[in-house]
Amino acid sequence: MHDGGLDVDVRLAEDGVLFNFLNVGGGGAAVLGLPANDTYRSISSVPIRTTGEKFTQENFTSKLEDGIGMSPNELLTFDLDELRTAGRLPGIAMRFVVERAGINDADIAQPSYYKDKACANLLVIVSTEERALSAYVNGTEVFLSKRNGVFSVDTEMEELASSLRADGRFVAFDVPIPPHARYLTLVTTDYDGANFDHAVFSGARLELAASVE
Repeated sequence: MHDGGLDVDVRLAEDGVLFNFLNVGGGGAAVLGLPANDTYRSISSVPIRTTGEKFTQENFTSKLEDGIGMSPNELLTFDLDELRTAGRLPGIAMRFVVERAGINDADIAQPSYYKDKACANLLVIVSTEERALSAYVNGTEVFLSKRNGVFSVDTEMEELASSLRADGRFVAFDVPIPPHARYLTLVTTDYDGANFDHAVFSGARLELAASVE
């Protein structure tokens, strides 16, 4: 896990590659609470929900959807070799699937936050110890570049017009993971600081694949 400061020379794992997230909104300070199952961060009981409808105290429940909640400017990496070993599936190809990803519905903005200004980019990166294999921004695969040993998304910030907002729109991820991939990394970035940019990967799961090109 990496909390805050997602800008330049961020290592995806202890022995993973370096990544520069500046052009997709990386940066920002650490937040209180790390990524969590079924809530938007580890110190909160606020569940995750992705219906696009306004959330109120009246329809609050302790469990709404399965998935991963992340505050802005956080990075979470899974060691795929450990997962394959635990499942007794050495050398298996997989897919990382997310049914709906975006800004969490199940939040009631406080006076100092403005949910209508929330803006986030959600990234999924597949990598080995030596190189980044693929990257997806808000559900769409993007090109990667490498300079001085540091990988980055090959796009300008102005081109990311599809940045996710609290407008009821969500995206899906379907990410192929080849057998030689070592790491799966989820990243959240924002542009506007603390503007209620609580991100959700709802219905997130790994599925076995017969083959991945």
